[in-house]
Amino acid sequence: MAFSIFFSLHPLVSTDYQNYVEANSRIRFFKAGEWIKLPGESKSAAYFVAKGLLETYIIDSDNRKKIIDFTWEKQVCASTTATYFSNPPEEYIQCSEDTTIIQFSMDAVVQIITKYPEGLMFYKKTLKQMNKKNLTHIRLMQIEGKPDRLQQFQNAFKKYLSRLSTAQQASYLCINRSTFFTAQKIILKRKKRG
Repeated sequence: MAFSIFFSLHPLVSTDYQNYVEANSRIRFFKAGEWIKLPGESKSAAYFVAKGLLETYIIDSDNRKKIIDFTWEKQVCASTTATYFSNPPEEYIQCSEDTTIIQFSMDAVVQIITKYPEGLMFYKKTLKQMNKKNLTHIRLMQIEGKPDRLQQFQNAFKKYLSRLSTAQQASYLCINRSTFFTAQKIILKRKKRG
């Protein structure tokens, strides 16, 4: 099932490419709450989510969890600090739901990109998707007013809101829970007036 979801996102798939991907990746199953990667582990890997939800986060100097990314079905997540830096990475990648992933080593990703045109097209599509997610997060962080930030977040993530807890939403928006609830009340008042 996981491979069929992965290959369905490609415009065309040669038998050679399919065989390479299946031989050089690993399907893994995780329960909600399990970690795929912890700080200090140097995992140079990419993860395709076939089912479930991943959150990537850091722990700040005040020991607070800061979610920096969500990865939904049919998206890719990568341990970027492990990929690009030799220092031990500080991010956690954790399953928010029961999750099925296809795990690729970075060596396999390089082979997929360089040897297979369909792999290169998929990689480019994935990069655009990741850049869009990162830009969305950056834009949200630039919104000063917390109700406006929350409103923009809800608009951008409306398809997924039911799958995210209040704590996850507040963490992603870099606000505490009480500020989150205050912002939510302001949004509701605006809707009643408007």
